[in-house]
Amino acid sequence: MQQYYLTVNSPCGLPTTGEGWYNAGTQVQVTVTSPYVSGATRWTFTNWSGDASGSQNPITITMDGPKTITANCNTQYYLSVSTPYGTPSGYGWYDAGSTAYAGVSPSIVPGGTGIQYRFANWSGDATGGKADQSNPITMNAPKGAVANWQQQFQLSVSSTYGGHVSGPPDGWYNNGAYIGYLVPVSDVCYYVFQNWSGDINSTQNPLSFYMVGPYTITANFVFNPPSQPSPPSWLSANTDGHSYVQLTWGTVPCALRYMVYRRNPCGSWNIAGASLSTSFLDHPPPSQICYDAYVYAVTVVDILNHESDKSNEAWAYGHWTSP
Repeated sequence: MQQYYLTVNSPCGLPTTGEGWYNAGTQVQVTVTSPYVSGATRWTFTNWSGDASGSQNPITITMDGPKTITANCNTQYYLSVSTPYGTPSGYGWYDAGSTAYAGVSPSIVPGGTGIQYRFANWSGDATGGKADQSNPITMNAPKGAVANWQQQFQLSVSSTYGGHVSGPPDGWYNNGAYIGYLVPVSDVCYYVFQNWSGDINSTQNPLSFYMVGPYTITANFVFNPPSQPSPPSWLSANTDGHSYVQLTWGTVPCALRYMVYRRNPCGSWNIAGASLSTSFLDHPPPSQICYDAYVYAVTVVDILNHESDKSNEAWAYGHWTSP
């Protein structure tokens, strides 16, 4: 009986069956194992060539002569995507030489109270800073993408009645971030900063610290009025010397109004008027006075209706005597 040899080739190394000697006219079934996986590389059968064609698997060969067939294949590499948070995407098998992208979502993942994890960047065989899509990855070998995350802590700063806090705003900060110069600022008369409470108990002003955990802190303000307000720190008088005196003085915090006092150098104080601002226009009455001058002083009446001592005196010289 005449026999013919069937040669079955697989350039990718796919396991095949059917190679050998067969009697003339024999119908031989040839099978190729696909896909064939070795680690993170795999080969998949694509088609037959040589004395066979098509992509049927298994295929039947009639041995009417010596035959050589080749199982052609496609090489693929696996892309792994590793992440401790979120849901990875883009992992899987890719044809050799193709382009892949790694992804993860969401880009911010909540942790415990006041803790979250924000996507930082890609490493391993991937680069880029976008969570949903890395930079292109050329699949010329098995590849692995690693998603890196940044732990963040929440900062929440509040204040009691009487003030506010200036400085870095509330929000999320990286673990270890430096929070510098939280400054308590009084908004209401006679309210002063007392201390910080909450996750930080301190009288430091301004307050600075590192974010080693979530922080909720409160700036506490207390009502602390003086027993008597201070008078204006300066007072000046301008005059034409016979009809008016223009007074101006320094602002005093928490002033409700200012009281203006007038006297002649040889007399006693009299109230010339009151002002809600830091100026006053006086038209002193003509009278027989000594030294041809008027003397002025200003006091402060605060929100508690307490009056200060008189300010430093200001002299207005002129011809104030009666005709």
